[in-house]
Amino acid sequence: MISDFYNTIEEGLKEKLGTVLFQMPPRFDYTEERLEKIINSLDTSFDNVVEFRHNSWRNATVYNELAKNKISFCGMSHPDLPADIIQNTLVLYYRMHGVPNLYQSPYKVSAKKK
Repeated sequence: MISDFYNTIEEGLKEKLGTVLFQMPPRFDYTEERLEKIINSLDTSFDNVVEFRHNSWRNATVYNELAKNKISFCGMSHPDLPADIIQNTLVLYYRMHGVPNLYQSPYKVSAKKK
């Protein structure tokens, strides 16, 4: 299925295709087997980013193993997770989910005037 997904987005988006984000559910906790399955399932010819919503994935083993396989760790603002910005590859991906209120927190946009 993942191979079909990659073929579909590559054919459909062509040069517009950027990073490919995979989101894991909040109850999907870390195990070595799960990490290995994710790494072995993703096509490293794409810029893959994985968003883990369970705090157990926030560890050096995960960051390093993903990086070895050209997979970026997705950081996020979330009321139940640390606010750390984690960059394990050249791609930095950070999602604004909301703190203190999930999906309801305002974020200020600042623009410099020239």
